[in-house]
Amino acid sequence: CTAATISFFLARTVLRPQLIQMAEDNSTFRDINCAVQVEGFKIIALLRLAPVLPFALSNYAYGLTKVGFLDFFLATAIGCAPGTCAAVYFATVAKSAASSEGAGTPWFVYVGGLLATGLLLKVVSDVAQDAVQKSLEAERNGCAVEFAE
Repeated sequence: CTAATISFFLARTVLRPQLIQMAEDNSTFRDINCAVQVEGFKIIALLRLAPVLPFALSNYAYGLTKVGFLDFFLATAIGCAPGTCAAVYFATVAKSAASSEGAGTPWFVYVGGLLATGLLLKVVSDVAQDAVQKSLEAERNGCAVEFAE
């Protein structure tokens, strides 16, 4: 969350003129900006679960929107939690399987856990992406792009 916060504040301050120039004619930014103006926390959290934009670039884009910092930070923390938990789980399974501790556990337990985790992440990502698409389509009509002050 530290890098996301730094990018967010850079977009609000030092890099603002350059980022506005790049974002003005970008249709993806316009769509996301419109959705974030209406439902900031929800859209950011869903986009963290189903990354439509590259994570690093999205931090700068959110810095240009009118979303408040607290909404941005909480949505980022909540939206990144499942991916972080999955990475920790995968690392734990790999360590356990490679060490003598894992010798007593059958291989199919590890494979089953990995498949279940992968399936859960896929389902969450698909649901989030569908919700984002529906929100973007609903907000696309009549939305004027407004940059944060």
